[in-house]
Amino acid sequence: MHLTGIELGGVPPFTDPITLRFDERVNVFIGPNASGKSRILEVVKDELLGPEENAKRPISDGHEHLRATLVSDDVFDEITGSRPPDWARGNYLFASEDWLGTDTRPIVNSEKPAVIYVGSIREGLPGLSYEPETGDDGGTSEKALNSPFSGTSTNCAFMLLGKELRALGVELRLKGEVSPFKKLAELRYAERLAGSCSQEICNEVIRDPKLERFIPDRYALDRIRDPHGDLNDIGAQHSIGIRTTDKPNFDSFSSLEQPDQLLYGNVKDAIPIPIPHLSSGTEGTLLWILWLALKVVHHYNFDSGTERDPQNHSDFKDSWDKKPAILLIDEIENHLHPTWQRRVIPALLENFPGLQIFATTHSPFVVAGLKAGQVHVLKRDENGVVSASTEQRDVIGWTMDEILRGMMGVDDPTDEDTANAAKELRQLRNEGPRVDEKAEDARQQRMLELRAMVDRDLLAGGPLAAQRELFERNLAEILEEHRKAQGLNQD
Repeated sequence: MHLTGIELGGVPPFTDPITLRFDERVNVFIGPNASGKSRILEVVKDELLGPEENAKRPISDGHEHLRATLVSDDVFDEITGSRPPDWARGNYLFASEDWLGTDTRPIVNSEKPAVIYVGSIREGLPGLSYEPETGDDGGTSEKALNSPFSGTSTNCAFMLLGKELRALGVELRLKGEVSPFKKLAELRYAERLAGSCSQEICNEVIRDPKLERFIPDRYALDRIRDPHGDLNDIGAQHSIGIRTTDKPNFDSFSSLEQPDQLLYGNVKDAIPIPIPHLSSGTEGTLLWILWLALKVVHHYNFDSGTERDPQNHSDFKDSWDKKPAILLIDEIENHLHPTWQRRVIPALLENFPGLQIFATTHSPFVVAGLKAGQVHVLKRDENGVVSASTEQRDVIGWTMDEILRGMMGVDDPTDEDTANAAKELRQLRNEGPRVDEKAEDARQQRMLELRAMVDRDLLAGGPLAAQRELFERNLAEILEEHRKAQGLNQD
């Protein structure tokens, strides 16, 4: 139950139609700016969730022929193989099941996978703000979960889900529905699952995967003071904390911001810290993965699939966390160090085995390690026309330089001046000798100058010099082994 392909045309910047087959688990879109990476995510999001009001870039703008028509996968080859696509009818999304609906069979909500969209701008980060319309002033978890992702919407949805489940306990039992206490247990599991996934990515910082209600010093007479918010914001900003190895960095906080030692125990490096005090990368990762878990558990009605202990249910294949879900995330590497960028997709796949990921990225560290069919390359020609292709090789064992040159179109992955010098040097070499002797002397002199600029990294002992030193050392070892082998043969 996943998306298997798309035909897209008539939507900027896709003036010419493109067709892509999707991988069942991972689809990463790479390409220069303005090549349509985000647009693909927006088209899929609008077709699965409906267009967003006041969207930054409305897709249809009143032209219904631009709206995509959802069809099942059994007609994919018919459309792409036996006849050219009829672009007057619109664009096409292809699915492996009938949950997208057909002309004769309406869409059934229970058959849809959960769909989660996270834009490139992580609104509300760093820090959480208080929004009454999705918070305590008459808001509901349903409304919070249907709002765009932000730190506020995540926090409000999480708090309101717990509050509503506790309040409706008796009523749910009388109706014979899933016990609210069981649902609360699943909500706590969603919290732990999000923390565990985040810990795999940020394990240098996160000590314990369990998120906690942050309790400030119980002797504080006022709310925790925060330089970035007024007193009405404090509850939303400091309601969630996590145990982190960064605790020593916060020892200088005022007593009002220090957690109560009696409540958490005197464990210096494991006391929870309010999420807004973490780095942007750590905070953002925790919050959007928690948003993902909340959306999935709510979509599947907190269904564990069977009666079992919610503390240990990894073997239950029909539980909500194993069911199909589609994550659309723009610039998945935002705020992350390259080491963490490499871990994002593997951590998501391990913790959410039913997840199909659609992500855009400019980072070779995200692309590294992906398999054939999982990287889609978008390119713009000199006229601005965008084309699309799917990488058919495994990107396993590739260096960052190879990915930048071979897939991302960065011919010279170095600084701008050196890249321009290398480009000019190649051009002069390709032009060949000049007929005029003085012109040829000038060409040779310029080539010497450019070669010195390109090779300055070697002379300065930079990374290229280190690579040359490693190569020479390995070559010397090979030659020595060869010499010894020759000596044995002679004896």
